[in-house]
Amino acid sequence: VGVSLSLDGRTPGGGGLVRPVYNVQEDGRVVVDITVNPAGKVIVATINLKKSTPGVAMVLREAALKAARSTFFNSIGGVDNQMGTITYNFELK
Repeated sequence: VGVSLSLDGRTPGGGGLVRPVYNVQEDGRVVVDITVNPAGKVIVATINLKKSTPGVAMVLREAALKAARSTFFNSIGGVDNQMGTITYNFELK
């Protein structure tokens, strides 16, 4: 799975971007819109259907959401949440 991040000024914490776990013979791109709080926790994760591959398998969407929610980022000063995306490019195994 190829994974890319769009979240200005933030980097993934210790283990990096969490990679989705899946065991189906499917491929496609799943884009997850995320909201990260100042402490670095993903507090909202939703599938961006407009940017994802049309008709991508539900199991890949669920794996992407779980991985996004499990990813932590560096903390920053301030009180504002930050929005960005994580893109997962699933490939046939």
